[in-house]
Formats: sequence, structure tokens, C-alpha cells
Amino acid sequence: MSEPPQLAKPVTIAVRDVWKSYDGQPVLRGVRLEVLAGETLVIIGGSGEGKSVLIRQIIGLETPDHGEIRLNDSTVAEYRRLPMEEKPFRASMVFQTSALLNSLTVAENVSLALREHRSATREEIRGIVRECLEQVDLAGTEDKMPAELSGGMRKRVAIARALAVRSDLILYDEPTAELDPLLTEEVGALIRRIQDRRRPTQVVVTHNLPLAREIADHVAVLRHGEIVDYRTGDDFFHSEHPHTRNFLRAARVV
Repeated sequence: MSEPPQLAKPVTIAVRDVWKSYDGQPVLRGVRLEVLAGETLVIIGGSGEGKSVLIRQIIGLETPDHGEIRLNDSTVAEYRRLPMEEKPFRASMVFQTSALLNSLTVAENVSLALREHRSATREEIRGIVRECLEQVDLAGTEDKMPAELSGGMRKRVAIARALAVRSDLILYDEPTAELDPLLTEEVGALIRRIQDRRRPTQVVVTHNLPLAREIADHVAVLRHGEIVDYRTGDDFFHSEHPHTRNFLRAARVV
């Protein structure tokens, strides 16, 4: 009998009055947002509304001009300054482009962080890679190169890479961008399966409403750099907020 999955450590996110501008143009305008430990929050919005900018602030790739973001009891900056072995939880990001290294095999991409931080033996790493690829339905692809994979497969390798370090917080930037409806459904099912299996905190940036319907515990709507609507996943599709109704109508889901 296989071992039961190890549950993720609880991670909460508090976004407090976050502002971000580029060349004097505000992109985020006082964003306030709470993400509960172990939930999947979907951030919805049209192109250019600040969704990807917000998620980059949360993971610490950029710094807010004003306000702060806390992961549990630490600011993002405090968390990132900690050495890997002292971090109280693991955080990963799945980029829109998958961000695989083309010169490395699938196995080498998935195990990159493990090898860099020497957190496991070679044999343990091989086992972790095999297990993570099985979880994303890519068993047997260890020796393939990224150029040999479809777009959907590359997305799943990127997710396997996040799973390999046992991430307690996983952020996804447009995980179904440029995928057809069938592959979108597969990625959505995978995100939901990760949630059911380990209960990590997940934040998913998307404009894809079928994906939001599949995975969201809560949905936040970002417009002109502000959160204008926030509801449970079920309530979102019945929202009476004018912007949300227009968004749903334009996507032909109401």
C-alpha cells in the first residue's frame, strides 16, 4: 500500500494596500486581499488589468511601491531573505511560458531546485521526479527534451517541478494560456487534484472562466488594478456586481 500524501503546511496570504506603477502609470491601486490557508483563489480579469503584476508581487519577483504582502507572519521580503533550509514553508510559481530550460531534460528540469540545494540524494531525487511526473500523467518522459513536448505537456512539467519541492504555496500565472479546451480541462483537473491530495494554498491568475469554475474556492475580480468583486467559486457565477456581470456576459457564461 502506498504512503498517504503529505499534507502541505498552512500558508496564508495577506495583501495590504499594495500599489505598483511603471513609468508613472499605476497598475495596482491599493489592492487588499486575503487568501486562506489550503484554499485555491482564482484572480480573474481582462488583459492588462494587473493580474500577473499582482502575482509577481506575491512571490517576490517584484516589490510593491507601497503597502505590504505577508505570508503567514513574514513579509515576502523577509521570507525570501531566509536560506532555503530555514524557510518555514516552500513556495513555487508556474509561469505562463512554463519557463523550462531547453538544454535540460524533463527530469533535470523537474529536479533543478532539489539538485541546486542538495536537499536529497541522487536516488531520492530520481524517485521524487518519477513520482511527480506520474502525478501529472507524464510517466516515462524523464529523458525527453522540452522541444519534444507539446504545450500542454510543458505546462505539466512546470507543475511537476513545483510538486518536486513539496510546495506549500503554488502560484500559477495563466496556466492554460494558448491551450485548447481539452488541455485546459486537463490542467484544471490537475490543479484540483493537487488541492484535494495535499491542500497547498494556490493562487491562479487567469481570464479563463471554465478553469475558474473547475478549481476556485474563492474568486477575486481585478479591474484597473483594484479588487472590485470577491466571492466563493459558486457565488461568483451568480454575482450581481455590474463589472462581473459584464465579464460573464462577454464570456457567454450567463
